[in-house]
Amino acid sequence: MKYRKLINDPGYDRMIYLFGEDGDAEFFQQLGQIKANFLLLEAEDWNSELSPWPLQAGKMSFAGKAEETLKQLLEIRKETERKYEVKTSHIVGYSLAGLFALYAHRHFDGIAGCSSSLWFTGFNEWFEGSGIDRNKKVYLSLGDREENSRNPLMATVGDKTRELYGWLRANGNDCILEMNPGGHFNEPGLRMLKGIRWLLEE
Repeated sequence: MKYRKLINDPGYDRMIYLFGEDGDAEFFQQLGQIKANFLLLEAEDWNSELSPWPLQAGKMSFAGKAEETLKQLLEIRKETERKYEVKTSHIVGYSLAGLFALYAHRHFDGIAGCSSSLWFTGFNEWFEGSGIDRNKKVYLSLGDREENSRNPLMATVGDKTRELYGWLRANGNDCILEMNPGGHFNEPGLRMLKGIRWLLEE
């Protein structure tokens, strides 16, 4: 995992840590209109760097190096926020990066997990025992066709997302679950923008 670039005006006191790619020009144009700084991050191997523990899911292998990635991110955050007067820090991710954002909740004021890979075996159980602060805001979203996956494990994502949402609400967290039209690969940039704006109340 590495830091790619800082987007917007360093004078803003809100920082969003975001895994993303340069391909979605409209997404980055929209980011430029939000009064916050965005630190763009890159994972070279998502399945390895963003997974919380090792898992073999059919033909897919996950190395479970999220804790190592989180340590790297916290070092980047320390160096970055030393330069600027940051008051709040949030983390946003999509798909497996959304799962990683939820994994990293202890270190951020708000979390947006968009179309998160909550089918990942054992994650909800881990999260519910992880001691999340009730003051943290959590945004969840999902495409309304994602749970129609032919992969039996990935098809659990709807139930797992609703389960986590219900648990967060019962825990007292300010949380929303927003359903979007389409499958997993429909408009990821738009889905993340919704999460970012909800966290920042814009």
